Amino acid sequence: MMVYNGKLYAGTLPLGQVYRYDKDGVWTLAGQLDKTPDVTYRRVWSMAIFQGRLFGGTLPSGHVYALEVGKNVTFDRELASGWQHIAAVRSGNRLALHVDGNCVGHSSEFDPEEYNLANDLPLRIGTGAQGFFNGRMAEVRLYRRALDSGEIAHLLESPRYTLT
Repeated sequence: MMVYNGKLYAGTLPLGQVYRYDKDGVWTLAGQLDKTPDVTYRRVWSMAIFQGRLFGGTLPSGHVYALEVGKNVTFDRELASGWQHIAAVRSGNRLALHVDGNCVGHSSEFDPEEYNLANDLPLRIGTGAQGFFNGRMAEVRLYRRALDSGEIAHLLESPRYTLT
């Protein structure tokens, strides 16, 4: 089982299927991954999240399948201790993530018209489906436009406040 993009996904035995828990006891079949013929048991043996996608490993076929729901960008490594400058940017048909001035990841291309971000929910920073931020934040800024790499580097080089 794995929580991915706010939903619980679970693999099954004996058919090698994946279900998504939607609400109030409702499970939706996401698909059958392993279709090895002439075997009694097929299973989704393990699940993991990497680069914004949910992966499921199967037996007996030994195949690994990936699912992407929505668009996101990730940095799948531990941040160094101490202060880090993080910038997340949505520009045109891509998302990008910068850590200490370096672009460390970007999403696959998408049609912005298919991803309407308008909603009446509060913006939440530091919380996610796989965990919560445990630390301190400073100089949180939101812009009405996408910053380019040079502007992000300039912010890193000349912070308004000294972080200690």
